[in-house]
Amino acid sequence: MQLASASPWLAAVRAAPRRLFYAITVAAAVLGFVALTHGKGLGSNGNAVAYVEAIHYAVSPIALGRIDTLVVRVGERVKQGQPLALMDARDLTAAREKALAQLAQLEAAVVASAQDEEFQVTRSELWVLKARADEHGDRAQLAEISERMARLDALLDQQMIPAAQAEAAREKQRQLAARVETFDQAKTRGQAGLTQSGAGNHEHGRAVEVHVEPVRRAVAVQQAALRQIDLQIEQLTLRAPTEGVITTLTHRAGEVVAAGSEVLTLVSSRPGVLTVELSEGMATRAKLGQGVTVRSKELFARGLHGRLIELSPEVDEMLDRARPSPGIAAWGRRATVQLDGGGEVLPGQAFSVALD
Repeated sequence: MQLASASPWLAAVRAAPRRLFYAITVAAAVLGFVALTHGKGLGSNGNAVAYVEAIHYAVSPIALGRIDTLVVRVGERVKQGQPLALMDARDLTAAREKALAQLAQLEAAVVASAQDEEFQVTRSELWVLKARADEHGDRAQLAEISERMARLDALLDQQMIPAAQAEAAREKQRQLAARVETFDQAKTRGQAGLTQSGAGNHEHGRAVEVHVEPVRRAVAVQQAALRQIDLQIEQLTLRAPTEGVITTLTHRAGEVVAAGSEVLTLVSSRPGVLTVELSEGMATRAKLGQGVTVRSKELFARGLHGRLIELSPEVDEMLDRARPSPGIAAWGRRATVQLDGGGEVLPGQAFSVALD
């Protein structure tokens, strides 16, 4: 009878380890479910998955060329505008030297043309001065012979001189009058530089510039071509579009790459900014400026505080990493979290986010 009464107790003792194992297994399964679903299986009060914002930039040449030098390595942090790679610039360097030589030749032509035109304009001005001097002489002679003709006409009327003598003087008068009239007409029309007023220094310089201007324009065109070559040479230096970290080197020095082909990439992010996928249950409770608690995936990780600074206006399909099960479609609301004080985080690093 004692053995019979003790059997249930012994059976219970013997079954205790097995029951304890089952309890531990169930608890582990529950905890694992919570961990895998980030609390989403517990309803709208669970946690959401967030990732540190990662913005990827592809650095590419704008023209076909050969990579001359890579000046950075994977994992290196770079600043905006820092040189990352140098493309082969030998062709453009030779073109620049040729353009410089042509520019020097044109500038020399400007100097020579200016000197030649200065001489021509000066000679023309001297001719005008001589013409003016001759005009003054002709006018003086015309005035003198006109007075003489008045006397000769009086003597001829009295038949005191032969008609031939008066006719010779009259012919000389007509010649002088014609020359003076021609000068007056040229001066009135502005021909041969015989304007009403003198040319002066200003007109002299303008006359020289009119003839030199075409050569000066050729110099300006060549200078523009040289600036274009300098710009093309500058574009052969591939620079960082923003501050970030080099992630991949797609090509190596010596390789020929097409325009737009990715040579390297870098990743950047706003300090302390996370992209979060809120479950549909959490989506309706989220508000701009709302506080959140953020924890990394490490065990016993310290909670960080932040707030929602951006909130999508719609519920959309979640990214694979944010789903409870990556292979099963899920929907949520995308938001952006700004951690208080920034925080030391890596682009792409995963976190768990709970609404406060």
